[in-house]
Amino acid sequence: MSIDFITVILQAINFLISLWVLRRWVFTPVMKNMSERKRRLERELVAAELARGELENERKNFDMERERMEAELAREREDGMAEIARIREEETLAFKSDIESRQAAFERLLKSERAKFLGRLEAAAGEDLAATLRGAVEFITSRPMEEVICLRLVEMLKTGKMEGLAQLRKFYAAERSVLVKAPFIIAADMRREIAAAFDVALKEKAKVKFERVLQMPIGILISCGDLELSFSIENFIEEFIARVKND
Repeated sequence: MSIDFITVILQAINFLISLWVLRRWVFTPVMKNMSERKRRLERELVAAELARGELENERKNFDMERERMEAELAREREDGMAEIARIREEETLAFKSDIESRQAAFERLLKSERAKFLGRLEAAAGEDLAATLRGAVEFITSRPMEEVICLRLVEMLKTGKMEGLAQLRKFYAAERSVLVKAPFIIAADMRREIAAAFDVALKEKAKVKFERVLQMPIGILISCGDLELSFSIENFIEEFIARVKND
C-alpha cells in the first residue's frame, strides 16, 4: 500500500483552510457573542444584586418607619388617655366644687331664712309667747329656761355632740376666740362652766367672750369669725315634745 503524498498535502491544506474559515467566520463570532452575552448576564446579575440590596434597604426602612409610627401612635394613645383622664378629673372636681358651693349657699340661705322666721315669730307673738315658752320649759325641767339652755350647751360641748363642732374647731384655729351671744345675762358660774366646756370641745384652753344681745331670739348664738352656730328655743321645744311623747 502506497501513500499518496499529494492527496495528504491537499487534505491538510483543505483542513487548514476549513479551520481558518471556521475560526474566522464561525468560532470568533460565536465566542464574541458568548463573551458579550456573558458580560450582559454579569451586568444584569450586578443590577439584580443592586436592586435586591435597594429592596432590602427599602424593606428595612419600611419596617423602621412602621415601628416608629406604631410607637408614635402608642404615645399619642397614652397621651390621649391621660388627657381624657385629666379632663374628666377636672370636670369632676369642678362639678363637686359647684355642688359644694351651691349646698353651702343653700345652707346659708336656709339658716338666714330660719333666723328671720324665728325673729318674725317672736316679734309677732311678743312677750306672751316668750312667757309661754319659758313657763313650758320651767314646768318640764323645774329650772329657769336660761339655765336649761346653758346646761344643754355645756353638755353638747363636753360630749362632742354639738352640730358644727368640727367647723368650730377649724375656725377657732384661725380666729383664736369664741363669742357667745344671748338675749339674757349669763351668770358668772355658768360662764365658767361654758368656758370649761369649750376647753374640752376645742381640746385647749379656749378664749371665750360673752355678749348680751336683747334683739336675739331666745337661745344662744356662738360666733367664731364667719361661723355662727345657733341654739334657739326651737331645739329645746322639739326635745321636750319628744321627751313627753316617750314618757
